[in-house]
Amino acid sequence: MIGIAALFLIVLLVHPTPPMLQAGTPAPSIALRTAGGQPDNVLQRANHRPVVVEFIEAGCVTCQQEAPALCRLGVTYPQVTFAAIDAAGESAAALQQFAARYQSPGCATAVLLDPGLQVSRAYDVRVVPTVYVIDSAGKIAYGGLGAQGIEGVAAVLQRLTNGG
Repeated sequence: MIGIAALFLIVLLVHPTPPMLQAGTPAPSIALRTAGGQPDNVLQRANHRPVVVEFIEAGCVTCQQEAPALCRLGVTYPQVTFAAIDAAGESAAALQQFAARYQSPGCATAVLLDPGLQVSRAYDVRVVPTVYVIDSAGKIAYGGLGAQGIEGVAAVLQRLTNGG
């Protein structure tokens, strides 16, 4: 009886980490529309330069808190392409409000709609924020979850861009 109770507590208290795409695997295509309606093929636009892609939800508090940090990284690494992808099937208006409220002025992070969530599924997104760094060869260089995942992006970008 004690063994069953212990097993139940372990299952209840231990939250497994959601699976992520592995480093070195080819990054799935990201061809979506901006919250303003313009088409955006992120990897093509990056033109063989690194890409940071964050999967967000407008109501996600961590996404809101971390948006300025990603904008600052965009200033530090202007040669890197940044994109925030809606992983909740939200409206363009909700994402435009998110960008206006939480991204700093002049932020280069494109906010993209994923209405059928095909890109979110291709990147195996199960929680927000999920962030990936894609290298100049189009392969996953890094994946992370939550605020800690976003904090890990700078070191990867420094390595990929030879110091910024």
